[in-house]
Amino acid sequence: MPEIGIACAAAVVIGELVEIDAGGVAWIDWPEHTGGPVRARTLVQIDSAAPQPILIAFVGPAAEPIVLGLLHDRLVREASPPVAAAVTVSDDGRTVSIEAAERLELRCGDTTLVMTAAGDLVLRGERIVSRASETNKIRGAAVLIN
Repeated sequence: MPEIGIACAAAVVIGELVEIDAGGVAWIDWPEHTGGPVRARTLVQIDSAAPQPILIAFVGPAAEPIVLGLLHDRLVREASPPVAAAVTVSDDGRTVSIEAAERLELRCGDTTLVMTAAGDLVLRGERIVSRASETNKIRGAAVLIN
């Protein structure tokens, strides 16, 4: 195990998470240490490999460091920026319009309406009435045309 450079049997210091390697091992460093990042065990789940301040404990003069926790500036997390809506809904009082970037699917019981950005319209149900400005393919056990 690496020497930690602290002359006591136990110590707690503020350091930094340097990286989490491909095997999930945390590598850390702290101001009093001059040997570069060292492997550490952790008591907390670390979700981000980005450099961040941590609380480190050492027990014994040559002990492997243990990450006790992450340090934060505040107790309440800042609100995440709003994510752009994938669906737009508008209502002018007479008509409700729903827009989706790639695919819109509506379901009611056994009936389904699917619309895609490529221009496909798929209707599934027991009885279907449809109108199209171009080709209109109709498939069913029985088809009634005007």
